[in-house]
Amino acid sequence: MKGSIYTLSLALVVAIAAPAVAQTRQDRPPSITGSQPDRANLDNGRPKRDTQGRIVQVDEPGMLTLDNGLVLIVPTTATVERGELSPGARVQARYEDRHGLNVITELKVSR
Repeated sequence: MKGSIYTLSLALVVAIAAPAVAQTRQDRPPSITGSQPDRANLDNGRPKRDTQGRIVQVDEPGMLTLDNGLVLIVPTTATVERGELSPGARVQARYEDRHGLNVITELKVSR
């Protein structure tokens, strides 16, 4: 009899405590090394990334494909000679993700 009361009490404690533990909220996700963007490279909350490579393809609307497979978008507001953007040209670019597109914010072109 005493054993069954103990078992019933333990089951009651677990039944009451389990939902409270399951509903515990974590305010911050666990930190993963390297997942935080460099604060110096933030502009309007968007992390900026750097890349370099050779242009392998240029599409009319201002899309560049580099030899590393990265596709970059040259915005219409860019102050770069479109004639410089040809296959074989070496570029150094800083870009940011805007709605899934890699939009160039800085570009240096060399032959």
